[in-house]
Amino acid sequence: MDDNRSPPTEADGGWKQIVEDLFPEFLRFYFPQVYRAIDFSQTVEFLEQELHKLFPASKSSRRIVDKLVQVTWKGRGPTLLLIHIEIQGQPDPKFPKRMFTYYYRLFDRYDKPVTSLALLVDADPAFRPSRWTQETLGTRLVFDCSLVKLLDYKTERELREDSSPFALASLIQWKKLQVGSHAGRLLATKVEMARALFRRGYASQQVRSLFRFLDYIMKLPPELERQFEQTLVQEDQTTMTYLSSIERRALERGFKKGIEKGIEKGIEKGIEKGIEKGGAEMLLWQIGRKFGEVTEEIRRRVYDGNSEQIRQWGERILTAKTVDEIFA
Repeated sequence: MDDNRSPPTEADGGWKQIVEDLFPEFLRFYFPQVYRAIDFSQTVEFLEQELHKLFPASKSSRRIVDKLVQVTWKGRGPTLLLIHIEIQGQPDPKFPKRMFTYYYRLFDRYDKPVTSLALLVDADPAFRPSRWTQETLGTRLVFDCSLVKLLDYKTERELREDSSPFALASLIQWKKLQVGSHAGRLLATKVEMARALFRRGYASQQVRSLFRFLDYIMKLPPELERQFEQTLVQEDQTTMTYLSSIERRALERGFKKGIEKGIEKGIEKGIEKGIEKGGAEMLLWQIGRKFGEVTEEIRRRVYDGNSEQIRQWGERILTAKTVDEIFA
């Protein structure tokens, strides 16, 4: 492989995970009308297996992610709504027809309302296939779906100023399209995006999801990945933020070598401890940014907290007006 080129982007794993992790935020950012129609106090169910049964994976498919989600339609009693989400990574002339095929098969199979959402994350400004039509001897069928083109959905300035996790996810994907596969430029851009992530003061779970996404989209050669991690350590960033790449490589190596069960458990336990410590460090950093100096009493309280308490405190800091409200 050319030393100047990065490994292929793992966009499938990146988008798949972040959509599941932050599903309400995904809809609120890209499809606000759909977001407002959903009752999120009710169960949200991802129907991955059902989708795969109806649509076996095709070797020729260019899509990155397709998902089927069952939600409760707000204001319509027990009515359930099926949401088909497709994230498309390259121009494909068959895309509009495929979206229609998904729609009618899902409606026929479940006999429930279906809405189709498409997010285009490709680099071609001309690719905008939101409509499919078919007309035969006076019979005409027109199918439209909700479509967002990432290239021009928001400007770079708007993405940097927007506090939504998916504003940053969009910026990461957009920057990757700009940089391409040049490894050196990608390293500098990945460091820039990591710094942007740390400055935003997200809750710990959002940080982990976004960092995992960054790790998938901006994949570096091993030597540059180590340089990226060392940069974060030198800048005193939290352990949690770079744990995902370390964890993934360790697990990949372990599976390839047939690692013994006892060692696997030890790795998992170590990772869990590292994540818990990283969560505490992230929370203290957020407190310091929002309220100023962090006292020894607060520092001791955070480090004594378990992972569930740290998660709760991390969520409360988003709306807390005083430090005491975080620990109430």
